[in-house]
Amino acid sequence: MISAKSLCYGIAKQTILWDVSAEFGTGRISVVLGPNGAGKSTLLGCLTGSIAPTSGSVEIRGRSVTDYPLIELAQLRAVLSQSHAVSFPFTAREIVLMGRNPYASAGNAREDEEIADEALHVMDAWALRDRLVPSLSGGEQQRVHIARVLAQIWARNDAYLLLDEPTSALDLKHQYQALDLIRGLCDTENLGVVIVMHDLTLARQFADRVYFLKDGSVAKEGESRDVINAATISDIYGISEEYAVLHAGG
Repeated sequence: MISAKSLCYGIAKQTILWDVSAEFGTGRISVVLGPNGAGKSTLLGCLTGSIAPTSGSVEIRGRSVTDYPLIELAQLRAVLSQSHAVSFPFTAREIVLMGRNPYASAGNAREDEEIADEALHVMDAWALRDRLVPSLSGGEQQRVHIARVLAQIWARNDAYLLLDEPTSALDLKHQYQALDLIRGLCDTENLGVVIVMHDLTLARQFADRVYFLKDGSVAKEGESRDVINAATISDIYGISEEYAVLHAGG
């Protein structure tokens, strides 16, 4: 379980998160939704430990995220941020192998290579393995980086994936392929997944639980099919219910 308790975060005089509490369990996909500037990426940063909240706390398995040694934390959770540009001439396979760095001391180089290769395969990126990452399209790079974070927690039960807009650069086929794969890992490996996204249709189809943020606070939460509806969308995004119906699905 990842638990956020009364999280607040601000820069100068601007409040970005205010009194956010939420629990993200394993074996399920939790999706954080909301308009631009609602605090979604900041919340994810607090959950990963990369952002220190102004007040409140984040615990993973009942232990403060700040108490974990970096290597142990990296073996417990993998993070895909919005920005992961690569300017150095690494191949796709080398990038995915970087996901195995937390296990380097174990000396299982061959196993790490096999895991990286399998991650490339499942993300339909095997054909890209010898390509330099800066030469790839945005969607191809995204598939490589998703393979990297999958390799980081490969075959680790009860681990966590924290993903910021993982499908934003992907075409329709690869959006569904990636989320269907992640859904399967939740079921078979008891993976805990937290995804920040904007696509309400994908959230409704793949999320178990949804958290709508508005002005830095949790405005609505619940099972996806219960809370992704025209009334909530209208309120959260400030649009008419007539228009919101088009995005509510179901």
